[in-house]
Amino acid sequence: MSLHIPRPRLTPQMRQLFRRMAPGLLGSGVIQLNLAVDAFIAGLLPAGTVSVIYYADRINQLPLGVIGAAVGTTLLPTLSRQVHGSTPEEAVGTLNRALEYALMITLPAALALLVAALPIISSCSAAAHSPRRMRRARRNPWPPTRSDCRLSCW
Repeated sequence: MSLHIPRPRLTPQMRQLFRRMAPGLLGSGVIQLNLAVDAFIAGLLPAGTVSVIYYADRINQLPLGVIGAAVGTTLLPTLSRQVHGSTPEEAVGTLNRALEYALMITLPAALALLVAALPIISSCSAAAHSPRRMRRARRNPWPPTRSDCRLSCW
């Protein structure tokens, strides 16, 4: 018994798939390129800045990753069934309802990140755990530094 792997062919359906994938791939690539440029620029700044920018990006992407993964995982079987079946109109309604629920969760998360930006960045920065800073933290739990303020706006 031999294993036969078919050679991929560029059919019209595959071309259509690649055309539909292009905007998403471009958007994802731009985000990664932006992070690389930020890391390069941060490398020219004082030590620890690259780590702070990396942590800020992870915190920024947290709601999107958690909510996006949950919605995508739960929605895929339902949408596949509806699109493949005789009710493609229901698929549009299901997708709209999922987007509404995702926004209902994501917008408060974005507001929470905006309100708590300074405490989050202060706790992630490398200087947040120095003994001198911890003594100051007793008086003011989240004393903002210039880099923390810039990152909270980023």
